[in-house]
Amino acid sequence: MVVVASAWQARAASYYVDYSGGSDTNVGTSTLTPWQHCPGDAAAAGVAGSTMLSGGDIVIFKGGVTYDVDSTRYISLSVSGSSDNPIIYRSGDLAGWGTGSAFIDATGGTTTSHIIRLSSVSWVTIDGIVMGNLEINGPYTGFIGGTVGTPGNITIQNCTVTNSAGNGMYFQGLFGSAGTNPSTITVSNCVVRDTQWHGIFFRYGLDDLTVINCTIFNSGVDLVGGSFEGDNITFYRGSTDQMRNIKVNGNDISTSPEKGHILFYSPMTDVDVSGNYFHGTNRTGGLLFGVSMTNATFYNNVFETKISQYEGIYRFNTDSGNMVIDGMEVYNNSIQCELASGSIFFFNRGNCTFDTMFYNVSIKNCVVDSTGANRPAIQIYANSAGTGPVMDMATFDSDYNTFAVASGSLFTYRGTNYTLAAWRTLTSGDANSQEDTPEFAAGEPALRLAASDTVARGNGVNLSAYFTTDKDGNVRPLSGPWDIGAYSGQVTTTARLGPGKPVGGGRR
Repeated sequence: MVVVASAWQARAASYYVDYSGGSDTNVGTSTLTPWQHCPGDAAAAGVAGSTMLSGGDIVIFKGGVTYDVDSTRYISLSVSGSSDNPIIYRSGDLAGWGTGSAFIDATGGTTTSHIIRLSSVSWVTIDGIVMGNLEINGPYTGFIGGTVGTPGNITIQNCTVTNSAGNGMYFQGLFGSAGTNPSTITVSNCVVRDTQWHGIFFRYGLDDLTVINCTIFNSGVDLVGGSFEGDNITFYRGSTDQMRNIKVNGNDISTSPEKGHILFYSPMTDVDVSGNYFHGTNRTGGLLFGVSMTNATFYNNVFETKISQYEGIYRFNTDSGNMVIDGMEVYNNSIQCELASGSIFFFNRGNCTFDTMFYNVSIKNCVVDSTGANRPAIQIYANSAGTGPVMDMATFDSDYNTFAVASGSLFTYRGTNYTLAAWRTLTSGDANSQEDTPEFAAGEPALRLAASDTVARGNGVNLSAYFTTDKDGNVRPLSGPWDIGAYSGQVTTTARLGPGKPVGGGRR
């Protein structure tokens, strides 16, 4: 029997790149005949420069070797893969070639705006490569660069991005123009650290965005001087372009000295932020919501952080006009935060002129521990006319929580402070909530309940109609009460892999 390969199988190839020992005159199809430069690099010559990648091709950078991009060039891919056969850039150690991760180094590239640029291409995967030392300072630079109309279907996995004077990763979609939003961008199992701007920056209309199992820290640090600001993850819009189907799950996100953990600054629909560990010190809050959002869930998140200047862990405050939040569930979060101002849940109008901004907001089974003096757990402002609250109280549902503040009142409503008893009378809510602090187990992960705790264990409402596991993936009961907070019935502690752990590719 004769087997005839399909056209794509005939074309698909593995190409090898060894910057220190390869030659662009080699055929590039084996570890014995590698190229020096990657196709798409302006410096590629010979066979490497004339080779056009196609779907299914894999470009393998030798593990442990540093690949230099200079002041005038970066790697730019101009062709797309397909759903069955993406184009892949991979570190050689994942393919058994070399030791340690391949490193693409931009040191000295003061005019290089990106390290790898994917413009108007789709079905591309970057796997296991370390990239860093981007020296050009700007809010719209980064290791991945998109332009208007970038089709999407981009996967970045097992990569490290370090020491970027721009963003760590930058993706750009449609901006106020006709067409379908680019979709399906996945960042998984990556480390993004030490960026002068945002860690991961999604800009303009984009759909189906996933950030999962990543470590992101030190966003908004001064690396090369000049302007800087950076949230760990930013969803940003330029006009009314909307983002849809957003997932931020299972990440370790910490320390943004200039900004906060996540900035939601694009109109968004269907948002899932669950199972994350937020910690360290930020200047401007934890999660900042600045524009409209519909159908958002925040399950099993842990916050162990300090906010040094501006308000709130869940901070709603717009300076971009009117906004509406409709449908938000904050369930089984464990929050312990030192606040300089504001409150844990900070519902402010900013410059919104609507009488009501917040509808169908629900806070349940949360541990809420505000350690800053006189910082309430929940703060609801009056509307701009002063005629009522910014919250639709008929659809506001808060219950089965534990509340503790260092001093002062637990709640603030339209400028007046309330105790738990007075809050219950005012809102008819939190009938089953407690003013107490759970007992936490020693060690890490943080805020895990001690076996002897009686405050949070078994005192939550069963929410299995919404989700069925805790932050560790342990199955929660399908019937009967739940434990309050992100963890359920587990006391085993493990060592935390903190952000201080050295990662390859530091500035030379």
